[in-house]
Amino acid sequence: MTLEEERKMLLEEIADTPKSSGKTLMMKYLKGGKLSASQSIKAQCFCCNGYYLDGLEDCEDPTCPLYPFMSYKKKKKVK
Repeated sequence: MTLEEERKMLLEEIADTPKSSGKTLMMKYLKGGKLSASQSIKAQCFCCNGYYLDGLEDCEDPTCPLYPFMSYKKKKKVK
């Protein structure tokens, strides 16, 4: 399978997933657009979190090197 075929297949797979900035950015990338580092992180979190099918939630995976930049990370309570 070519890269172009893989991109097309993934675009079709994510077409009906919930709206999120990560989805928008992933679609932009798959269509050949350029992403900044922070945009790439959001797009990767979208994929890693199962396309946010369960909602826009914290993945709660502090072992992930991208976790500090995760958009939906729970805020620590200040005491």
